[in-house]
Amino acid sequence: MKSLLENKLYDWLTTACQIIVLGFLFLFTSVPLITSGASLTALYHCISRGHTQTSAHICREYFSAFKSNFFQSLAPTILFLCYGATMAVDLSQVFTGKNGNLLPPFLWMVICLVLWVLANYIFAVISHLRASFPAVLLLSVRLMAGHIKETFILLFTMAGACLIVFLVPGLFVLFPGILCGIASHLIEPGLKKALAID
Repeated sequence: MKSLLENKLYDWLTTACQIIVLGFLFLFTSVPLITSGASLTALYHCISRGHTQTSAHICREYFSAFKSNFFQSLAPTILFLCYGATMAVDLSQVFTGKNGNLLPPFLWMVICLVLWVLANYIFAVISHLRASFPAVLLLSVRLMAGHIKETFILLFTMAGACLIVFLVPGLFVLFPGILCGIASHLIEPGLKKALAID
């Protein structure tokens, strides 16, 4: 019984350490923002396939997934960055006291959270499927709408993570791997089912 508990503890600690390492790899490879989509796809690839428990070469696995998914991840990354730039410019108008902003700040943030959840679906699909961006987007929206309970859990988890990072900024380095693990747990069953049907 004692060795069983020790093995479980060892497995849990190994998984936790590898998720943290993957989170750091994600942050490192996302520094040029244009690579953030490929970074999220590689992070999702490693976590969703259980490499956190089985692979002794997690860095090699991560960079292999990063390289193979880079071009497919580029289109959604550019679209999300364009939204972020537009939001930043518009919100800067609010903070500088200028009039004429496109949307109220609260609405920008709500849309941002919804797009963040959609991004998780998109990059999860990309990690499993070679397809055009419209096909990936269509499947992602279908999964997001068809698994509404999981989508709302993901939405509230991410909103909670934003609040925690706002209160304790140092925890930011731990969240990529943890959030991706949660997203993987929520998205993976529906995604596998959809890919089996398609």
